[in-house]
Amino acid sequence: MKNYGAFVNYPIVVISFLMFLITACQKDNGIVDDSQNGGNNEEEEEIYEKKGACISMAGMNWSKEVAKIKPFWHYSWGKDLNINQPENVEFIPMFWGKSVSDEEVAELKQLAVEGKIKYLLGFNEPDGIEQANMTVDEAIALWPKLEEVGVPLGSPAAVQPTGEWMKEFMTKATAQNLRIDFVCVHSYGGLNFSALKDKLNETYQEYGKPIWLTEFAVADWNAASVESNKYSAYQVRDFMKEALPALDKMDIVERYAWFSGAVTDKALAPSALYDENGNLTQLGMYYANHTPNQDAGPGKDAPIYPNIEGNLIPNGNFGDYHVYGEPDVNAPNSVGWFGYQITVEPVDAIEGWAGKMKNDWSGNAAFNNTFPVEAGKTYAISFYVKWLGKEGSIKMTLKDHDAIIAWEAAGKPAETKPQIVASSPAIIADAEGNNVWQQVSFEYTVPEGTKNMRLTLWKPEGSAICLIDEVLAIEK
Repeated sequence: MKNYGAFVNYPIVVISFLMFLITACQKDNGIVDDSQNGGNNEEEEEIYEKKGACISMAGMNWSKEVAKIKPFWHYSWGKDLNINQPENVEFIPMFWGKSVSDEEVAELKQLAVEGKIKYLLGFNEPDGIEQANMTVDEAIALWPKLEEVGVPLGSPAAVQPTGEWMKEFMTKATAQNLRIDFVCVHSYGGLNFSALKDKLNETYQEYGKPIWLTEFAVADWNAASVESNKYSAYQVRDFMKEALPALDKMDIVERYAWFSGAVTDKALAPSALYDENGNLTQLGMYYANHTPNQDAGPGKDAPIYPNIEGNLIPNGNFGDYHVYGEPDVNAPNSVGWFGYQITVEPVDAIEGWAGKMKNDWSGNAAFNNTFPVEAGKTYAISFYVKWLGKEGSIKMTLKDHDAIIAWEAAGKPAETKPQIVASSPAIIADAEGNNVWQQVSFEYTVPEGTKNMRLTLWKPEGSAICLIDEVLAIEK
């Protein structure tokens, strides 16, 4: 009698083996989508509330972006508690750099008394030239002001947590009996979680204080493009799958926050939590579903503030941050404005939003806008400026906009370059009047042949960061 059972079982065994191989290959290539699992399983019974969000308030959708990843806490590298903070997500303020005023300290003290803030973070990468860029002595001198807020205080988040700057700061702080309640750490390494774990343990051994991992991600700093980045999103997700549960269980780590690079960032694209439309990536979904804050609110829409009546300058109050104006990578969502080293933020504005002139890679920055005029008429031109540093100057200039366009079309010949037709006085940063709004105004009568004016607000290299608001051109 033939063994039909053996004959029938043979293809079943082969098919089963092939299915095993296919599944294994999918796992090896990161094809299997377990982003909804978020690292949670039946074995995880303890609820951790360490997960946070480090997201700036500069974008119009920041509140909803915070809410999407369901964090328990959030910081923005700024000190201001915004009305659009998602409900049940704790906001933690930060003094980013050298600008620390008595008024700001008093505001935070009041928020602490009201129970609206419970922690404060120190300076952001003060050992980095392109970040807070502070000497140890500058940081030490300002530290007592931060202590006055009266809440647990995190150390400066140095580029190198056990580097020379940080060690000197901690040594001097101890010698002067300054209070540091926990150490903030940044980490942008590769896929080896053991290396990150060693870094955290080394930091703890060095200072003996609990750790907040306030920025971490996987980065390829040598990538020439997004396509040439040596890490894939799947590899980063696997790193995250290992890292998050381990961080939850590390007693020395009190909190952590993943830094989401943009999908267009050549070094950090695989670490992006959001795509170009603000939707969660597969990595973002995994982060969101890992120990989610089920009580986190959905986030809120940023309000639109209408332009001041009679103002001819489009979006002169920076109040509409929802619609694209003239394309510019530095302020893509701000109607009308274009330039470089600029952004628009809902922080410290006279009302709603304010323009910010940065100094990330130099002190040189410019805001530009255009507005229609009529020959023979006189216009009152004005703007407000608030300096966030002790050195710098700024002025406003006017040129014939149509003449600039024609000149650019002609190849920008030096001999026909349009000249400035009017300008404001230069406003110099004053240490005594720092962080106070100052209004600047002048008048201009339009000559024959001019139909459109180009307005430029410009500050030279070496100038501190400043805010701009209520830029007006009103017909008299």
